[in-house]
Amino acid sequence: MAKRTRGSRRDRRRAARRGSVAPPPPRPAALTETAVPAAPEEAAAARPPRAAPPAPLPSSAPHSPTSVRPGSVLAAKAAQEYRYVALDLRRIIVVVGTLFAAMIALWVAVDVLRVVTV
Repeated sequence: MAKRTRGSRRDRRRAARRGSVAPPPPRPAALTETAVPAAPEEAAAARPPRAAPPAPLPSSAPHSPTSVRPGSVLAAKAAQEYRYVALDLRRIIVVVGTLFAAMIALWVAVDVLRVVTV
């Protein structure tokens, strides 16, 4: 029988992830009233330069499709899925083209040739 623990596994994963991320850099101290320059140009010059945005977390980094080995099972499954997607797109294009052609044919019959009068 498995040992019971309090909380969920998800909580433990979050705690582990929080520990691996570097803490944010400290913020600069707020300017006091006496340190605030009078002119806007001076205020812009007195501000510290903006820091670069923090690097994305490893979990939010974009995954490239080249990270999968070409001969792996995952690559074979992906290729099969992409084949089905391509077939579905072709079917959708054929259906849309057929409907568009039917609408044009009906427009020609009703409006141009006046075969059907409404």
